[in-house]
Amino acid sequence: MKTYRILSLGAGVQSTALYLMAMKFEIEPIDCAIFADTQEEPAEVYRHLEWMKSLGGPRIYVGTQGSLGDQLIHGVPTLTTRKGSRNTTGNHFASIPAFTLNGTKKGITRRQCTAEFKLNVIDRTFKREIVGLVPRQRMPKDVQLQQIIGISLDETKRALRIRDNHRDNDPWWKLEPQFPLVKNLITREDCKTYLAKHCPHVVPRSACVFCPYHNNAEWRRLKADSVSWARIVAIDVAIRDVAIRDVEKSRACYKADGQLFLHNSCKPITEVDFGTEGEDDLKDQQTNMGFWKECLGMCGN
Repeated sequence: MKTYRILSLGAGVQSTALYLMAMKFEIEPIDCAIFADTQEEPAEVYRHLEWMKSLGGPRIYVGTQGSLGDQLIHGVPTLTTRKGSRNTTGNHFASIPAFTLNGTKKGITRRQCTAEFKLNVIDRTFKREIVGLVPRQRMPKDVQLQQIIGISLDETKRALRIRDNHRDNDPWWKLEPQFPLVKNLITREDCKTYLAKHCPHVVPRSACVFCPYHNNAEWRRLKADSVSWARIVAIDVAIRDVAIRDVEKSRACYKADGQLFLHNSCKPITEVDFGTEGEDDLKDQQTNMGFWKECLGMCGN
């Protein structure tokens, strides 16, 4: 039986620390890493990824399903289809967890972007580029995959949820995902300390520039970058302008009457006051998400 140990690489703090630890044999080695690229990361994430590739460690594969932002703007159909998840043109859309406003009632839309632009990309990259399968070819019975995920000790509950819900519909997914940081009692702060010794630059936070899970401190940081901010504004406008409304009610759909927003204030992003440094949003973003900001640990680790 051939087992591939593959790091789900978000190119953020935890997954970078895991990659370097695996290179130095400080944890059990990995065979390779896969970076699922939404094509919407900040520029510093892509620079950091190139630095990681230059180290000569386990191979880093980059897979993509195209630009998530472009799909949100233009309604480009994705590769997968789910019942009820279609826009008014009949195409399937990948929903980001945007905030909704219906009258005075606020909510949040169903998130599909992690599955379609992260998990499915990892699946496809593993099958096509690592194992070498062609479309519709079955996975050999003697091949299985073990995902290594960069979730740290302070996020143990997330690790437990992922472990309990891991995909077991294919033989190569039967192995439970592994969380070496949890196993070795390593926190996110420990990872930062480790990276300060082994990385010549500050490891950036990995997430789409327009991710609704950002806190105000992160929004302020992104607003200072004109390129990122222009993209954020374009997406914020697009998710209200693109007609994803009056769809058949189902668990996979939502009826938002066009009132979709990136910020939890349910205001256009250009009208939001993000506050100033020193306010209560200075806690680390990934460990201060709030109950509605559930993250699977695939995007920003």
